[in-house]
Amino acid sequence: WQEGIVHRLGHFKLDLGSKLMDLNMDAGSSSSSAGHVKLHYNSELVSLLREVRQLSALGFTVRRDIATEAETARKFYRHGMVLRQVANFYNNIASEMIPCQKPMMLEDAVRFEKVLTNPKDGLGKVITWNNPSALEKYISTLQGVASTLTDKNRRLRKWHRTLADKVSALFAMDLVRQKEAWKR
Repeated sequence: WQEGIVHRLGHFKLDLGSKLMDLNMDAGSSSSSAGHVKLHYNSELVSLLREVRQLSALGFTVRRDIATEAETARKFYRHGMVLRQVANFYNNIASEMIPCQKPMMLEDAVRFEKVLTNPKDGLGKVITWNNPSALEKYISTLQGVASTLTDKNRRLRKWHRTLADKVSALFAMDLVRQKEAWKR
């Protein structure tokens, strides 16, 4: 197990000085990946953390380099999971919006994307994994704008459904016999 992990560690190791995520805006890439966020907290880190925890609980000794990486993964686990949720939200929000309502959500969507693509601290420096306090503030801000966008989308979808139901009810009315009901 340890040899396999050491061999793969370079592929999923968390680089503390790296950016939190990347936004793929390449128009030449496949339509499924263009405009998608890629998080730099690999899901294999979660597996590593769980496996090291289980092996340690069973009394096995884990190599120092693996244990160190597992500790780093543990330290940033919560941040990684929150950012994964935000990335998934960003990657899927367009399919959640009703097309005719997209212009009504443009301002909130642009604000969300601006915060998402500009992870900078108060001094204008890019936020990386090795700055936990700036990372906390960034995640809080990001969750706030994502929540605003989600709430607005839900409200608009609810009003859309209400109006669609009212229009459907009008179709069921006889305009000649139920003139007063139709006017109401």
